[in-house]
Amino acid sequence: MDMLQVAKDNHAFYFLAVGMAMCEDAFSKAVLESVFSEHKGLYAVEYATYSGYISIDTADIKKQYSQSALADAVRKGVFGDISMKIPYSVKGELNTDVEVTAGIFNFGFNISKYERDSEHNFEMVDDLSLLPEEERLGRFVSLKITINPIRRDELIS
Repeated sequence: MDMLQVAKDNHAFYFLAVGMAMCEDAFSKAVLESVFSEHKGLYAVEYATYSGYISIDTADIKKQYSQSALADAVRKGVFGDISMKIPYSVKGELNTDVEVTAGIFNFGFNISKYERDSEHNFEMVDDLSLLPEEERLGRFVSLKITINPIRRDELIS
């Protein structure tokens, strides 16, 4: 598989699939469930020919006792703002990383795994270069929501 094509597809996945998913009420609900439970959230993403999962890690929010601040941000539409910033924030050699700040929160995305299609039993991929060019990959994105250390004082006020 051509790594330039993987990089282009990663960017498109963030722009289309992740960006659109963040505008869905179900995504907001998954984040809030993650914040108010003991488990990470997992959200399925599918848009056009792009599919995958977003693992939602809100451990820092819980550690900082900032659940209500994040819930307020969600109510005010923070995910719509983030989705608009994603296309301009993709970085990394294969466009695997996105870092977006919104208010007092940092949203760090990382494509951590790839999976093959149903024809290949959704097998996890270790070496992308061994795959055929035409194969469509699923992506597993880790989303870590943290408090922006520069704006941490705003939680107190």
